[in-house]
Amino acid sequence: NLALALDALQRPREAEPLLRRALVVREKIFGLDHLQLLPPLLGLAQACAELGKTDEAEAFYQRGAHVAQVQWGADDLRTIQRIALLATFHYEQGDYAKAEERFDEAVAGCERRVAAAPGEEAEEVHLANRLLSLGEVQRAAGEAAKSKATWERSLGILEPLAGISRERDTLAAYATVLLCLERIEEARPWVEKALAEKWAQPDFLELARKHGLMPAAEK
Repeated sequence: NLALALDALQRPREAEPLLRRALVVREKIFGLDHLQLLPPLLGLAQACAELGKTDEAEAFYQRGAHVAQVQWGADDLRTIQRIALLATFHYEQGDYAKAEERFDEAVAGCERRVAAAPGEEAEEVHLANRLLSLGEVQRAAGEAAKSKATWERSLGILEPLAGISRERDTLAAYATVLLCLERIEEARPWVEKALAEKWAQPDFLELARKHGLMPAAEK
């Protein structure tokens, strides 16, 4: 319990050995593919990444994604989130090829969910957000045309929803894709709406700040 209570990002050196012991104990009790392994696996991935143990961090992220897939299935949102965590890790390490591959996998899972539940706004927004992330990886990799096409695909999903939706996830995603495409004046009212709804996701706030769209008191 102490291991899982420690913040692996803030106290990685203390957390790592405790999380390793917690993982071993849970493996003995539950087996190698049980959901009870997911908390220590995620904590170890984060702690190892913070400590520069990138190979181990990658292995823990991969194993977490595998356990999620075994227990929940490839198209469960929780599994897709684990795949996206691995993709984000690769992106932060500058391995854009691996990051793109994993975000492609996450996008494919979201596409299947949309196909299985046509017209469900939440599923469409999940897909649009994964496309936003994929486009950012492509941008970082220097693939400007590919990135723009991916973001425009995200825009095509969100644009019909934005005018009728009251969901702040939708409003923020729409504002974000407009900012990514540098359609700043179009984004301005949507950023204001998202901020009014107390949307505080760090990447969104940083993007709004970068383009001078944050209120003076919040800059």
